[in-house]
Amino acid sequence: MEEAEPTAAGTEPTAEEAEPAAGTAGADRAPAWSPPTRIPPAPPTRPAPWTPIEPAAPPAPPAAAAAASAKPAEPAAAAGPDAPRAVRESGLPGVAAIVRRELGVLFASPLAYVLGAVVVLLTSVFGYLSQIVGGQPLAMAAVFNSVALMMAVLTPLVTVRLLADERRTERARPPAAPAGARELVAGKWLAGLVFYLAAIAFTLGYVVLIAVYQRQPPLDYGAIVAAYLGAALVGATWVALGLVASSLARNRLVAVLAGMAVLVTLQYVLGTLAGLLAPPLSDLLEYVSAADRARSFDQGQVALRDVVYFVTLTLGALFLATRAVEATRSR
Repeated sequence: MEEAEPTAAGTEPTAEEAEPAAGTAGADRAPAWSPPTRIPPAPPTRPAPWTPIEPAAPPAPPAAAAAASAKPAEPAAAAGPDAPRAVRESGLPGVAAIVRRELGVLFASPLAYVLGAVVVLLTSVFGYLSQIVGGQPLAMAAVFNSVALMMAVLTPLVTVRLLADERRTERARPPAAPAGARELVAGKWLAGLVFYLAAIAFTLGYVVLIAVYQRQPPLDYGAIVAAYLGAALVGATWVALGLVASSLARNRLVAVLAGMAVLVTLQYVLGTLAGLLAPPLSDLLEYVSAADRARSFDQGQVALRDVVYFVTLTLGALFLATRAVEATRSR
């Protein structure tokens, strides 16, 4: 077996020998050097502009500090927006709308002028001319008695259209908001009272005639004022009682007849019966008679019990009318 001859010096190794040598040399070699990354310097910051420092205010005294820290009072005008709200909640706008509407309808109706002409004619004949024919001194008491009796018959003809048709129509309700029962009754009553006072305003002409043509006895103007106050109280009571009859009756004719019966009884029947009966029943009938209660006003006396009588009747009638309207709407 022959031995391999050693490789001569200076001769290059074969490819097989060079390959492992190269791998060994690469493993022992250090990684190549790279230069460090250069970071640019931050730009210089600009200094803030100089602001002068204001000197601090001296401390306020305790009283001034308390006044400064206190909350300023609300101006008086701040309560302004609450006032219209309170008025709206009170129902006055609804009442005013009802009064305007009803007065417009009443004075646009021929019935109002017919009734006014009847009152003027009958009062002139029975209240004024009868005194001249009889040779009596002229006095306004007879005129007011005739007016009260005539209006006791004619007032239900006015109040019947105010509430008798309320079940079928809602004419008295304002278009913006429905009217409550109290606003409805109050508005109808005020409209009827204004119409009543307008209907008897012609009697002022008799006052002028008496003052001009009758020298003795002289005209007592204080008694005239008291008589007109009594006439206004009678009118308020007549209209309120007429509204009760209209609110309770389902038929217009029944409402008119019921209202006439109540008012004529108060004005004429009770006083007549009191003159036919003996006490104490006669005293009771005289007290509840509207003619007897109004007599003190015709004489120039404003008695408290007579005022209370008419005010009580008016408020009681308005209360009953309000309850009747509420009962009708709840059905």
